[in-house]
Amino acid sequence: MAPKPNFRLSKARATLMAFIAALAVLVLLAAPASAQCQCSYGVISYSNGARCWYGGPGTGRYDVLPYNYRYNINCQRTGPTVGGNNWWNRVVYNGAYCYVSDYYMTTGCPTRCYNLPLCA
Repeated sequence: MAPKPNFRLSKARATLMAFIAALAVLVLLAAPASAQCQCSYGVISYSNGARCWYGGPGTGRYDVLPYNYRYNINCQRTGPTVGGNNWWNRVVYNGAYCYVSDYYMTTGCPTRCYNLPLCA
């Protein structure tokens, strides 16, 4: 006759596994900023170039940053939403700060780069 399975042990193991899985989700959601997406530069990914606004995100005069060029990002801030993304990157172009929508830059992060400061 075959031994009876120990259902108490199986139930305890299942409960423990569910607890560990829930704890892992909490740890990932509560990760500190340093463990979240980080970047320091972006590449213009829009083939027509991207407008870089000198008066702040979407305001003042602008220059068009050429396609496929790399720019160091000084800081980020929110502004008008472009393509579902409201983050703007401050870069230096022609010796002055200007803001380009994160939508037009490839940074390695989907939106916010958590290692960069927020622009004042």
